[in-house]
Amino acid sequence: MRAKTFSVSILVLVTVFHAAAQNRWQEIFSPTTKDLRKVSFLDGRRGWVCGNRGAILKTTDGGNVWTVQDAGIDKDIQDIFFLNERLGWSLAFEPFVDTLTWYGTKILRTTNGGSTWANRQYAVSGEFFSSIHFLDSLRGWMGGEFGHIVRTSDGGATWFPAEVDSSNFAHWGIINIKFFTPQIGFAMGGRLDVVGVVWRTTNAGVRWKAYGVAPEPVHDLHMIDSLNMVGVAGDVDYGASLIRTTNAGEEWVHTYLNIFGEPRALSFRTPAEAWSPLGFAAFLMYTTDTGATWTTVETPRRKPIYDLVFSDSSTGFAVGDSGIILKYSGPTLSISENLGGSSYSFSLHQNYPNPFNPSTTIMFDLPEERVVTIEVFNVLGQKVRTLLHQSRNAGRHFINFDGVELPSGVYLYRLRDGNRSLSKRMLLAK
Repeated sequence: MRAKTFSVSILVLVTVFHAAAQNRWQEIFSPTTKDLRKVSFLDGRRGWVCGNRGAILKTTDGGNVWTVQDAGIDKDIQDIFFLNERLGWSLAFEPFVDTLTWYGTKILRTTNGGSTWANRQYAVSGEFFSSIHFLDSLRGWMGGEFGHIVRTSDGGATWFPAEVDSSNFAHWGIINIKFFTPQIGFAMGGRLDVVGVVWRTTNAGVRWKAYGVAPEPVHDLHMIDSLNMVGVAGDVDYGASLIRTTNAGEEWVHTYLNIFGEPRALSFRTPAEAWSPLGFAAFLMYTTDTGATWTTVETPRRKPIYDLVFSDSSTGFAVGDSGIILKYSGPTLSISENLGGSSYSFSLHQNYPNPFNPSTTIMFDLPEERVVTIEVFNVLGQKVRTLLHQSRNAGRHFINFDGVELPSGVYLYRLRDGNRSLSKRMLLAK
């Protein structure tokens, strides 16, 4: 009887969740009617959106008030990325006019939160880059047509081509580029009705390898842990599909979802719940089981939505045609969490890459804010490094370990939190 009652309770919760999902995204005031394409948020209060004809908007109060910023151009802005409340970059296209006139990518940069923007032409005419991502104030990457990836180490003053493999998949267009750790980054893209491609780097963006993973372009990826990732792909013909890897991107499995639309972004609100906008189809799709199943809901006023992001589990924003801006207004807990589960448990993941030379990334999860310590020991039990000893918020965290000054061998890394302790082994192979 208890098992039956529990099953009925879950069914009721799921039904309520699906019924409420229709109203989870509410339209909020927008000061523009220009089509909006990309979102960049630092937290639940501070964010920027960009779009056609030079549109850049900023909010500092969670979307209650939006300020129109002067980008200094009237071209369509393709992407926007903010590192902190001061430093931001965006990309715009200058179309071809004639062979005597420069055309290509204009790189916009601000050092004051977008109050003013400076723009400069990319050094090579005819190069179009659609995505930009920075790790810090100096190191950044752009991805664009023909699989071109360029990197900078001086904040964008100069750009150099990254090394990309010469496989059959490496020369298709890049739609999106992002880093999950200082060492591990991915670019996504492909060609409509031809192939979906994922480019991967494990050495801080110096070298990239391309993988053909789907029959349609890949738009976005999410890292679940050091080995497991999930992404969305799709086009106007075949609709939405999913890609997954369980070995850090070496191999991928593609699955059609039988959902009409083109998933343009993927953002997880909790470890299990994620949302994706379906572009021209004017629907959003969401999952509550890390992508195993998906459900769709209509967008307000049936407006196409092109980008969507959660800054935390209670705050999300989405943008689309005619200046529409949506804000997530649902509960702060997912179904599984309401049933007594936790978003994160105290856990330590296997470092990646492993073996490594000379650096690797360690990932750990915390269920609540705690003071934690991460230490590295050699095989004799001698401590060789303290990587962290300070308070960290609940959630998933990454820390880099550089063993450049250490000899090859097996090392132990340990996570301590009060009375709890977890350890794993890693191999430095020079």
